[in-house]
Amino acid sequence: MSEATLSVVICAYNPRRDFLEKALQSLKAQTLDAMQWELVLVDNASSPPISKLFDLSWHPKARHVVETKLGLSNARFCGICESTAPLIVFVDDDCILDPNYLEHAHAIATSHPSLGTWGGQCLPSLEAPMPEWFRPYEYLLTVRRLERDQWSNLGLDTDTIPFGAGLCLRRDVAEAYADGAASSLSGKLGRTGGSLVGGDDVDICMTALKLGYGTGLFAKLTLLHQVAAKRCEDAYLLRLLEGTEYSDTVIRHLYNAPVRTARGKLETLRRWWNQMRMPPATREVWRAQGRGRKRAAEEIAGGQWQCAA
Repeated sequence: MSEATLSVVICAYNPRRDFLEKALQSLKAQTLDAMQWELVLVDNASSPPISKLFDLSWHPKARHVVETKLGLSNARFCGICESTAPLIVFVDDDCILDPNYLEHAHAIATSHPSLGTWGGQCLPSLEAPMPEWFRPYEYLLTVRRLERDQWSNLGLDTDTIPFGAGLCLRRDVAEAYADGAASSLSGKLGRTGGSLVGGDDVDICMTALKLGYGTGLFAKLTLLHQVAAKRCEDAYLLRLLEGTEYSDTVIRHLYNAPVRTARGKLETLRRWWNQMRMPPATREVWRAQGRGRKRAAEEIAGGQWQCAA
């Protein structure tokens, strides 16, 4: 059997069965010959075990693996170790890839050798309407629309860092990330159980930059992100805002970007006054983000996070 040129890794923790079935069906419909890619489905301590629910026999190079240590980062470490191809594509268990996604991902690896990670458009498939107040933050539900391709090597404050959904990365980037994150506190980033802490995808892209690569986004790489109704509820979205602000603050600290961890009494008073004048929805957003920043700042000040080398 010929070696795979691309590895698809799906990390799943108690996935919705209908969502993962659609994700697998989209992989089954890929235009890239199945003999050119392998499929690794990582069960991150799900109950019941995923292998009892999903048959992968339709694919000639597919297998189930289990990672008992809970957390998306741990599942990704496992997927990196279990996969073999020079190019890895992380596919979330609630994403539906366009039929040509893998073919385009493979072509980009050849045509853009300077890129270490890349992704594309993530369009929403909502079970329930998104609240109007959340529309400016829809990117937090893994939504990205592209009008053109773009790439750079400028780091955190750019628009070229791809989401973890559909993330393409070279083998040397993946292994450097797994080696580095597994031995440092940055491995704590990413979803764990019901936690909404993220940032592991940014950590992967920052690893690519440290290796001298760039990061990119391509409009022809398109997927649908299935969003469950409960993820469009106000309470969940406010938790998501808090978790994202926490993650962003930690990431900026780990990579030596400016982080504000304290402010004076005058600024505190000014911010309190501005908060009282905000519309209720905006005030709740502001408070959620503030909680995330505060928790991260307290942990950073307490020495729970260390800067990346």
